Amino acid sequence: MNLKSIDIAFDFEPFLVLTALILSILFAFYTYKYTLPPTGKLIRYFLASVRSLIFTLLILLLIDPAIKVTYQKINKPAIKVFVDNSNSMTMPDSALNVKKVREIVEKIQDRFGASARLFTFGEKTKPLSADSLDDIDFSEYSTDFTPITSNLDIDSTAALVIISDGIITAGNDNIKSEAVPIFTVGIGDSVSHPDIYIENIYNNNIIYAGNETEAEVTVRNNNTAGIHKTIEFYLDNVLLTRKQIELDNSGINRVKFAFTPANPGKHKITVNVPPEEDEFNKNNNTKTEFIDVLKNKTRIFLIAGKPSPDFTILNLVLKGNENFDIKKIVYVSPQKVYGSENLSKIDSSELFILVDFPLKSTPEKSVRLIYETIMRKNIPFLQFVTTKTDLSIINKYSDIIPLSAEKINPEKLEINALNNNSFFFHDNELQSLPPLITNGNIYRFSPDTETHLSYSLNNNSRPLFITRSTAGVRSAVFLAEGIWRWHLTTAERSNIVLPGFFNKLVKWLTANNSKKHFRVMPQKDLFSSVEEVEFIAELYDPTFIPVNNANIKMEIKSGELKTELQFLPIQNGIYSTKISGLHAGDYSFSALAAYGNIILSDSGRFSVVNANPEKISTRMNTELLKRIAYNSGGKYYSAENISELSDKLGKLIESRKSEELLTETFDLKSHYVIALLLIFLFTIEWFLRKRIGML
Repeated sequence: MNLKSIDIAFDFEPFLVLTALILSILFAFYTYKYTLPPTGKLIRYFLASVRSLIFTLLILLLIDPAIKVTYQKINKPAIKVFVDNSNSMTMPDSALNVKKVREIVEKIQDRFGASARLFTFGEKTKPLSADSLDDIDFSEYSTDFTPITSNLDIDSTAALVIISDGIITAGNDNIKSEAVPIFTVGIGDSVSHPDIYIENIYNNNIIYAGNETEAEVTVRNNNTAGIHKTIEFYLDNVLLTRKQIELDNSGINRVKFAFTPANPGKHKITVNVPPEEDEFNKNNNTKTEFIDVLKNKTRIFLIAGKPSPDFTILNLVLKGNENFDIKKIVYVSPQKVYGSENLSKIDSSELFILVDFPLKSTPEKSVRLIYETIMRKNIPFLQFVTTKTDLSIINKYSDIIPLSAEKINPEKLEINALNNNSFFFHDNELQSLPPLITNGNIYRFSPDTETHLSYSLNNNSRPLFITRSTAGVRSAVFLAEGIWRWHLTTAERSNIVLPGFFNKLVKWLTANNSKKHFRVMPQKDLFSSVEEVEFIAELYDPTFIPVNNANIKMEIKSGELKTELQFLPIQNGIYSTKISGLHAGDYSFSALAAYGNIILSDSGRFSVVNANPEKISTRMNTELLKRIAYNSGGKYYSAENISELSDKLGKLIESRKSEELLTETFDLKSHYVIALLLIFLFTIEWFLRKRIGML
């Protein structure tokens, strides 16, 4: 920092201050003109000077001047250097690459000193000090570029330098920075060796059990075009099919495999291409992915207290969605029930839709069974409360149904539905639809309900369609009848209003049904044998409040191998555990969580493969490094052109440095140095006078 100025301001006239200082100094020297006993001139002048300083400091303390000191500070932005510390950097020569990287880092550090800030990256980004370059050992088993540009301080950074082979095995390759240029330095093997490898397996995001689907496999080759190869496709370690291909001159073959997973859940897809004898890298000929297979259809029980036009239209609309499996139960009379299923199978339901239910004529045993099943199994439901519904029974189950009737009106009223900005309907979608029928009863609603549709009665707004989501279970109540009118009317869009509404509503009602009180998840489905396998557990009580300090144990199995792990709490019902050194294979796990008198369980699967993700592709990805540099206004450099890079970085620092004026104000009264100096001066004067014996 450079001193720019010192400003002193007084509350008194400077002339008076200067006069006081001169008089005090003259008085100090006058008092020591003659001394008893007489002393030499040197001692008298020294004592006079000390007393002059004392008088000066006391006067300054009395007038309390404002002293302002201004400095000029030059801010130089930093150069952030990120060194790829992943395992792929060992190809083809680990020792040579380490030497190159250290030479580059040392040159940048020698040139820019403290302005060069060093980091390593791979699985995570870590700071690297100048005296710990030995930490660059290429030991990390994944490469993620994305943290490099996250949380970037634009104002204090002149440029980013990435020293890497450009091989990414985690995150994405869309790395750019619009405000700070990125310079890339390529380290690695640029020679294209003979190689055949599985690059990607693409499949549908939504796959249903029992339905045929397709996977597209990308097979890449370097310097092996024209060779005929067999591509093998496995589902859960069972060979399904083989396909013969001729490796294309473009270096890319895309092969499609059709398959039909029989059961829902996680399934493992493996694609293999047998290696050639002269292949440079035989670690990348097999690739494995996991897919989530959904159950084929949502099982819905449509239950009606009696046949009605609403029931008929609901059945018609729901059957129009091929992803719904509709089971019907209709009470024609107390003794006669019509339907595709009986009540003994309602435990398998994923959603109940209750129309004109319950009526006074509905058997009590059936009513109790249905509502107790809803409560016991936490099954979501849609309840239509119509003019025929027995409200005394509704009130009896108000702990399940989010309302109770307070005042019953026997008259039937026609009302128009009003949209309360509900996401179930489009704007103005209901304006041209015919009215519905209700009684206009007065209900008391649970405080956690949300009103989506309403109607106006006597200038008062009344809820018409409400929803509730609590303790992981969702429910909805429609307080009217006559929705068949919405479907059969000739109004514009009426033919899609109900299907659109019920498709959204069923999706919303069943979306939270899979939430579990206890869940254990591996960090991912597929691990390399060199990786640490981490698990996260979530534990909630029956009201979905997080449970802490539970005892959670898990057993991992693969063939004859059995290993037990103990979870440790993290926070808010989250627990974790880790294990390393697992051999390649398919593993299953089963976990138990115990707290109080409650014991919950969960299970799952994962796989470990021999393939090191850092060894799948060993050729330096120069194209990616050039693209990252170009997209951010930087430039790609080879290891031999570091001097040119250093010159460019030096110009960047000079062009982006800034000047800052810093001002510091001193308050003499509150500054302890002044007090210490006064005490010191008084002590010196007293000591010398005492020593001399001066009066």
